[in-house]
Amino acid sequence: MNVSGTNAMFWSQNFPSVPFDSSCAYTFRTHGINTLLATIEFSRVTGAYCDTDYIQVRNTDMLYIF
Repeated sequence: MNVSGTNAMFWSQNFPSVPFDSSCAYTFRTHGINTLLATIEFSRVTGAYCDTDYIQVRNTDMLYIF
């Protein structure tokens, strides 16, 4: 997904059901430039760490959220 000059909001297919129960929304910042983000629309979010601002995708990828 190419995001231009703004933030993008993402929700997983399983949100907000298992494996976690959370009302968190995930905002990926573009740092003011066009940013190519990994495609996660068909991936299950396997963890949500709202206290530390991280989520986990496919048990491996840790993405920082703002």
